[in-house]
Amino acid sequence: MSQYLPIGNYKWEVSRKYLEDNPNEQKKYLKKILNTKADAKKGYFLKINTHFPLKTHNYLSDLPPAVENIAVSKDMLYSYTTELVDNLDSKCFSATEKLVPHLAMNNEQDEKKFINQIRKPSFKYARQLGNTLVGGTYRKASVTLNKPIIVRASVLGLSKLLMYHFWYGYVKERYGDNAQLGYKDTDLYLFQAKTEDIYKDMAE
Repeated sequence: MSQYLPIGNYKWEVSRKYLEDNPNEQKKYLKKILNTKADAKKGYFLKINTHFPLKTHNYLSDLPPAVENIAVSKDMLYSYTTELVDNLDSKCFSATEKLVPHLAMNNEQDEKKFINQIRKPSFKYARQLGNTLVGGTYRKASVTLNKPIIVRASVLGLSKLLMYHFWYGYVKERYGDNAQLGYKDTDLYLFQAKTEDIYKDMAE
């Protein structure tokens, strides 16, 4: 699969002030943009305000169209996802009470490495994922901006579009409430589907 990407000749289709002064023109431009073919050589980026009716919230809860950047606590997970975390926590790691007190068991060099890691400016936070599982998050130490950001945004946007089409256009259409999403990355899903033979479903 290949699609056009915005690599140059950027320009505003219309100014924000013009649309604010002429609200009736907003629908005209929106219709023009939405009618653009998927394989057109000219594409658009939009900034819009969205609203999803309350009755659609349950249906969209697995994979919300407009996500927030929030820290997810364990009580916010689905029962299936919670079970995955608990199984990972109890079966894949030996039990420890706390992370820091056990530093004394390591040699001086290992302790210094650990302290240096959490003192790095790129260290953001550590979050407890289970009784014996801790995840650390770091900022990127350096970023080389040698490509237009709009290209990266386009690739990510097209990837999200394909993923949403697959989830709501195939999985939810076929399995309905019998499918529960456990995890999603840029190009993969981890989900549970109740069906007699999923391999048979995939072959159809």
